[in-house]
Amino acid sequence: MSELFIETNKFLKEFQENIKLEVDKLFQSSYDEYFNTDNAEAEIEPGLWENPNEYYFLGAGLEYQEIINREIQELNDDGIYFLYCKFKTYEKTYKERRNIFFEIYEDAEPIHFLEEELKEYLKPTRQNGVYFRLETEKLLEISYTKEKTKNFLIEQAKKIGYNIVIELGAFDEIVSHKIEDAKKEKESILSDTIKQPLSEKEKWLPIGLGFAKGEIQIDLKRNISARKIAKKYTKESDANYITGTGISLPKDPKNIYSDLKKMKIVFVHCIENDIIVCDEFKKAYDIEVSKVN
Repeated sequence: MSELFIETNKFLKEFQENIKLEVDKLFQSSYDEYFNTDNAEAEIEPGLWENPNEYYFLGAGLEYQEIINREIQELNDDGIYFLYCKFKTYEKTYKERRNIFFEIYEDAEPIHFLEEELKEYLKPTRQNGVYFRLETEKLLEISYTKEKTKNFLIEQAKKIGYNIVIELGAFDEIVSHKIEDAKKEKESILSDTIKQPLSEKEKWLPIGLGFAKGEIQIDLKRNISARKIAKKYTKESDANYITGTGISLPKDPKNIYSDLKKMKIVFVHCIENDIIVCDEFKKAYDIEVSKVN
């Protein structure tokens, strides 16, 4: 992928070089014999990335977004395969890439190719090279592509007699995956969420995720009680987070939709773990963001 994102990789390399230049300047002007290079880099990096400076007129972050978004758009327009390309390109190039895989690994089975593909699509997006600093909006767009591709790979595995079982953690993050012979007893593709103890500070988070995925809204429409819904996510006594959350409801510590900080935590978690966010949650998030801007 590095040879495809030439400008983005060049930009990120130069950014790291500029950080080192600033660290050197700081080192030369420092009389502290315990000067720590790693700490200096951690302090310098956010300023160069977020603010206008001598290297970047608008800050490195905005320039990076412009470059990578343009390269992604150009590759998609040209129908070129790359990691997280549009699904239509992925599907069109699938057989050709599978054949190349078998030419390289002559003794490989079809399931081996599927597993290699799946490994990349189960990783959080930011763990893959040039996407490390991608903005939240673009991550959300990519998450739909990843979901579609992942489901396609699961279906391909079924066709050749295998089940791909994805194990989820407490907040729907992917913990692991395994490939099983379909002749074994059928299991659900997605295992039930494992509930883990939460601190008082975190107890709203599973409920926030329930709202983000649209699950709680569905239960409410089915006239399931707030206490019963809360019990599914944390405990019955947290039902106030269910009844208190709503776009038209007043600002309150129990109204997740009125707390931008809480929604940002949920939103970023969903993006990084490829969880599709429902329209209602996105609308509530946009409303709170507009109040700040």
